Amino acid sequence: MNLKNFNLSSNKKFLISSFFIGVIIIFLVIRLSNVDFEEFVSQITKSDFKLLGLAIIIYYLGFLPRGFRFLLMTDLHSKNKKLSRNFLKSSIFLLIGWFVNSVTLLRAGDLYRIWLFAKEFKLKFVDLFGFLLAERFQDLIIINLILFSVFILAFSEPQFPFWVAFICFGISLILMITLLIGVTTSRLIKYLPLEKKLDSSSFRNSFYKPLKSKNLIFQLMSGLLAWSTEVLRLSLVLMALNIELSFSLVILITILGTILTIVPVPGGLGIVEGGLIGVFILLGFDSTTALTITIVDRSITWLSILFTGSIAFIFWNSIQKTTINSFFPYLKSDKEFEN
Repeated sequence: MNLKNFNLSSNKKFLISSFFIGVIIIFLVIRLSNVDFEEFVSQITKSDFKLLGLAIIIYYLGFLPRGFRFLLMTDLHSKNKKLSRNFLKSSIFLLIGWFVNSVTLLRAGDLYRIWLFAKEFKLKFVDLFGFLLAERFQDLIIINLILFSVFILAFSEPQFPFWVAFICFGISLILMITLLIGVTTSRLIKYLPLEKKLDSSSFRNSFYKPLKSKNLIFQLMSGLLAWSTEVLRLSLVLMALNIELSFSLVILITILGTILTIVPVPGGLGIVEGGLIGVFILLGFDSTTALTITIVDRSITWLSILFTGSIAFIFWNSIQKTTINSFFPYLKSDKEFEN
């Protein structure tokens, strides 16, 4: 499917099919794992809901450093000096983007987020696309650095699944190389839902400028802080369920869950759950406990996004009087973002 031809209304059947496929995958994983549903319910009811509440708070606090990081990037091209004080708005756009990712294919929410940003702050969409890719590149750098640290921390852990860590490292490294090639050759511009020809040099500059910026260290620190909230969230979920896991394993599972969302289905539904349940079973947990951890954590990272993200989505679009159906056709003309 090409984003240029994407239309939410005409692809409802495809979206619904993706949700059903995800649900079927989860169902098959549960059935094949011989889950004890009474024990599953018991583990949930016995969990520490105060810690789960704290996990939710920590998770949503993670949107702030992400929003601030993207703001640091876009400030390079902004003519609006007040933009630096709008990181909260940037974070809300991120939440809306994640919500759209959770209900559409091909991670369309990432483009929707920068579309909102472009409309609100009168920035060029193609520049924001370059910033978005720079943001992804920084995330991959942070992931590789974290994985390298995990290798050191887990060196004395005989049960640590180093092969899983190596796969994660390999995937992130391949993505970094692919991203650099795509930017250098400007091939990634072809996937933008814009019909007009774009200045490839402007696109490349938008990607490299944040990486050459004097505030790069603050960008990386913001990204690292955001990733720390992800690790802390999972740690709190495990504590709430009274489950002990080494710090290195918590980090690895956090990164694995993120990598699994790369699969272009709504919110990684089915893929993430199946992968996490499989890893927890590999670590020696019974299938019921593996399911409990996965469902509780995904209730925070996916299910809650459907609720909070939809509220932010409806609220913002009601103010701006726009709809997601106007998103893709609208991007076929970049005139509003030329200044």
